[in-house]
Amino acid sequence: GSVLEAAVFGLDPFSQYRLRVEAVNGAGSVSSLWVEVKTLEASPTGLGNFTMYNLYSEENLEFSGLSRSFLFRRLEPWTVYSLTLEACTAAGCTLSPPQHITTAAAPPASQLPPRPLSVGADQVSLTWDPPSQPNGPIGEYSLLGRSLEERGKLRNNEEDTDGGKNLILNLNTYLHHQSCLLQVLFTELSPQEAEGLSYTVTGLRPWTQYEFSVCTHNPAGHTCSPWVTVTTRQAPPRGLASPTVRHVHGRPSEVVVSWTPPLEPNGVLQSYRIQRNNVNFKFSFDPTILTYTDEDLHPFSTYSYSVTACTSEGCTTSPHTKITTLEAPPEMVEPPTVDAITSHHINVSWSKPLMQNGQVTEYVLKLNNKEAYRGGDLHAALSYLQPHTSYQLVLLACTSGGCTASSTKTVVTEEAPPTHLAAPTLKVTGPESVEITWRPPDRPNGIITGYELRRDGEVIYIGRDTHYHDFTLIPSMEYSYVVIANNSKGAVSSKVATAKTHQSAPSGVGFPTLTSLEATQVAVEWQTPARPNGDIVSYSVYLRDPVHLNITSSVFTPEDSAFSDKRIILHGLGPYHRGSFLWALADRKGGRRGEDMRQMSSGLGIEPVTAAYEVRVEACTELGCSSSDWSSILTLEAPPAGQPAPLLDLTSDPHTGLQTSFLLTWSPPGQSNGRILHYEVHRRQDSSETDKTSSATVVYRNASTSFKDGGLQPYTAYQYQVWAVNSAGYASSPWVSGRTGPAPPQGVRLPIFLDVSATSAVVNIHPPAQPNGIVSLFRVFSLDRNNITTLLSEGTSHQQTLHGLHPYTQYLVGIEACTCYQCCSRGPVRELHTLAAPPDDQHPPRLLTLTSRSVQMEWDEPTAPNGVIDSCELHIKTSCPQPPQPVPLACTEGPTEICFYGKQRSYNVTGLQPYSAYELRAACFNKMGSTASNWTAVSTLSEPPQYVSPFSVDSNLTVIWLDWTDTFSLNGFLKEYTVTESQLRVYTGFYSHLHIPRTSRKSDVYHRQRQRQHTNHQIQPSHRPWYPLSSVFLNYLKCPLEPVDGDKQGISISATPVYSELTLRKNPSARERPPLVMLQKTRKAGGDTYKVRGKKKSSSEKQGIKRLTFDTVADCVEISNVILKSYTMYAEGLADTKIVGSSSRYSPMSVLRVPSQTDLTQGYSQHSLHRSVSQLIDRKSLMEEGCWDNPLGHDSGLYVEEDEFVDAIKALSSVKKEHSLFTDTHL
Repeated sequence: GSVLEAAVFGLDPFSQYRLRVEAVNGAGSVSSLWVEVKTLEASPTGLGNFTMYNLYSEENLEFSGLSRSFLFRRLEPWTVYSLTLEACTAAGCTLSPPQHITTAAAPPASQLPPRPLSVGADQVSLTWDPPSQPNGPIGEYSLLGRSLEERGKLRNNEEDTDGGKNLILNLNTYLHHQSCLLQVLFTELSPQEAEGLSYTVTGLRPWTQYEFSVCTHNPAGHTCSPWVTVTTRQAPPRGLASPTVRHVHGRPSEVVVSWTPPLEPNGVLQSYRIQRNNVNFKFSFDPTILTYTDEDLHPFSTYSYSVTACTSEGCTTSPHTKITTLEAPPEMVEPPTVDAITSHHINVSWSKPLMQNGQVTEYVLKLNNKEAYRGGDLHAALSYLQPHTSYQLVLLACTSGGCTASSTKTVVTEEAPPTHLAAPTLKVTGPESVEITWRPPDRPNGIITGYELRRDGEVIYIGRDTHYHDFTLIPSMEYSYVVIANNSKGAVSSKVATAKTHQSAPSGVGFPTLTSLEATQVAVEWQTPARPNGDIVSYSVYLRDPVHLNITSSVFTPEDSAFSDKRIILHGLGPYHRGSFLWALADRKGGRRGEDMRQMSSGLGIEPVTAAYEVRVEACTELGCSSSDWSSILTLEAPPAGQPAPLLDLTSDPHTGLQTSFLLTWSPPGQSNGRILHYEVHRRQDSSETDKTSSATVVYRNASTSFKDGGLQPYTAYQYQVWAVNSAGYASSPWVSGRTGPAPPQGVRLPIFLDVSATSAVVNIHPPAQPNGIVSLFRVFSLDRNNITTLLSEGTSHQQTLHGLHPYTQYLVGIEACTCYQCCSRGPVRELHTLAAPPDDQHPPRLLTLTSRSVQMEWDEPTAPNGVIDSCELHIKTSCPQPPQPVPLACTEGPTEICFYGKQRSYNVTGLQPYSAYELRAACFNKMGSTASNWTAVSTLSEPPQYVSPFSVDSNLTVIWLDWTDTFSLNGFLKEYTVTESQLRVYTGFYSHLHIPRTSRKSDVYHRQRQRQHTNHQIQPSHRPWYPLSSVFLNYLKCPLEPVDGDKQGISISATPVYSELTLRKNPSARERPPLVMLQKTRKAGGDTYKVRGKKKSSSEKQGIKRLTFDTVADCVEISNVILKSYTMYAEGLADTKIVGSSSRYSPMSVLRVPSQTDLTQGYSQHSLHRSVSQLIDRKSLMEEGCWDNPLGHDSGLYVEEDEFVDAIKALSSVKKEHSLFTDTHL
């Protein structure tokens, strides 16, 4: 073999031997020198008379016999044994000196795995103990380690090693190359020198699972411990690449940042965070999010992005990624600048935009929305423009991201000489006059400064008018006229126009002279025409009213005085004859009346156009007539009349929002009788609300027909009057009354509390010092600490009752008075302290811990303490229903008990019963009373069943009653009861009592078993004084069951069912008479009878049950404590059934029924069930009772003769006590 130590057996004692060692490999062998050794001495051989050899080890006899050799087996390795040999002859025995022998070493065993002392991100400190069975001197320890990721590689390495031994490598080399490795930590270290060994493994990867094992070596071999798994701690991630940043098409202010997880997470990634230009975002990202769109960036700007990944142990930031955002349209483009302007040319220049948002590629200049220039220069020249024309210039600056337009720049070209002047229009107005009119040039090219009119080359007019009346002409003469138009840059002449004057018509009639005498009279005077061209035969005076557009005339002949005076007076004219041509035109066309037009124009702020009376004079000769031009005159003014009253419109003040302003509007007077200079508004307070009449005040004087009077007193009546004033006087309107709107009251007072209780208070409210209107509503409010208002009451009464207040609470109560919807004001607040009241809203107690016999509850103070809580009580009572049982038990709710009183808020209630339902509630007290919470239902945990008292046994002549109702405390859910007779089960169920037919066997054994899940108990025998028992035993037997879940605290109880067993024995009675004969049932009138051999069968017999019922029952005489109510006989077998009677002691009662033949073959002894009538009679019961009932209440089914049976029944029903003896039995 390959070991370095060997034991040689089978040598002779005290003999010389030579030994040598031979080393062999594949190429050959080599031997050592011979070493001589001599074995130790031994007992002499060949001696006789030895009767026995005894070999002792540690004073224990290991061998006895005559053989002189013995092989020890099952020895412990590396253990010192003390052997003593005893040799015996017929004369005696003697012992050899003890000889100490050490067994050879064996491979160590029971090496425990290493334990981690501390775990870091890249190192683990391990410790281990020596093996519990070193089996030899420990030569070295080997600490093996491997990564779960490289486990497959480690297995391949182990298969390559010789003899299945682990290949010991350097652990640090393994960690460097990321492959499995082992490392020799200690050599030649014995367990006595070091009881606990440790080593720190470094160079590990964070958040990685490693397995470690310790191998222990001794000269006989080695053993390795189980692998222990250690997970290194987390560390900051490594290998986080720089993020990828890309543009978003069409969105220069956005970029999309995306990144990848780190190559080495070194733990559970918790978040990512983005840095932009070395500034962290204020938010982080979930580790599942690997992209983000950054918005609101500046176009054409460079940004750098990096990503930070974090674990619970730290963070790592990636390298930066730079990106330049897309270009966008420029911002803040200034309008162009015009440098040089002529009539047909302008020079335009501009500057670069303040924010280009990219590289400006071109500029576009638009002239009146038409492109005039496109290029990259900062200037342009525009030609071929129209003189004195307004042009709109707009500059567009464009980048690759779009264009932006500047604001509009307006420029006007310079003037140029006018062109395209048409010839004038000539109208001959008489033999010596021509009327010339003309139009402005079609292209004035500027502002026309004036016109020149030339007649036959002579300038006869210079001015801006476009018409001229040329007089002093020669009748029947042709004249030529030319018009010249001038502006600042030059002039243009029209074509020549010619006209010829009339023949022999008077001419030169001058303007009449008009003089206003009064408001209704005008004097007209005229002169003789400059050229009468004959004798004047008449004068005609024409009066034109421009308002009504009618002309009246008066003709004066030489017979009239006015003809020679050349003067007349016109009467019946209107004062300061007003009249708008618009009004006159409306009257003429049948549209609105003049008054309506005046009102409309007045509302629009249009001043009516005043028109004068026009008068002209016509002079006539025999050859014709000639008239003068119209001459106009205004009549004198008169005071206006018919001023209407103003309209009042109540409006809100823009500063206060209150209706304390009036908007007054009015119409002009019906007869202005002149030019209205201004209007005056007079204001006074309504005398009906004041004791004295107030004087009027002028609050407005202006020409407008509207006025807003603000800053008035609230809820005050005012009167207004309007005056229309001209130069002759004024006209006043009637007085108009109006009242301003209400305002918030002033001087709201403190509330007065009259009657304060716990939940209500009566508040007395005083009127405000200055109501500013009719107070329509009073509100009572309260303020809390956060100045939040709570409405307590509102109404019109000055005394209000506050309901729904919280007891024992401080309120800050104030009054709010309102005169309108938004006209409310609040007064100061006053403290209101409500009285204490019994507490309210007590929450139910909460369950903290629960056991089988205690429950710890916790509760809080009432939500509404309504005072100072002095103490609390914890009430408890048993509740219904109780925890379920297979057979429902009667439940009565228990009385309420106080289990705790004090100031604590938790209490542990003890002394409870297991598997029971309770209800608990908390009640808290203050000085005014108490309140109780709702009940909290709890159910205690289960316990093993507990023996309480012996079960009850009672009987009569035929029946034995077993009742174990009060024998045990269940303490849990009942699984079943089992009753056995002679180790045969006769009842299994949930009821706690049983009715068993009485027999006279030598040993009647009744076993009552109750199965539950708990531990063993032993109950000493208990005897009932009225029934002879030899022994009673109650045992709990173990049997595995499925685990049962515990309470809400999560305890799982795996227990075993328990059988409680009671054994009842009694002395048997001997039988000396033969069995009775089986009866057969027949039907007779009045009941059932029995025959020995009959062929009739009842329905129950068809089902395998033979039932026998008596037709008569003996007179009922009390026997023991049972009164028979019916008889039922069964032919074969017994099983469970029920009998329910109103007077029965047990209700319902379990009795035995006849089982089927199959049941009998499975486990029942049919012989034990055959009993005679005589065996059913108990001598003790017969002797103790004055009379005994029919003994055949439960018969065994044995046969008797019919006549004999009937006679026996009749005799038993009438026998007396002294004759009640049987001669064939011991009864």
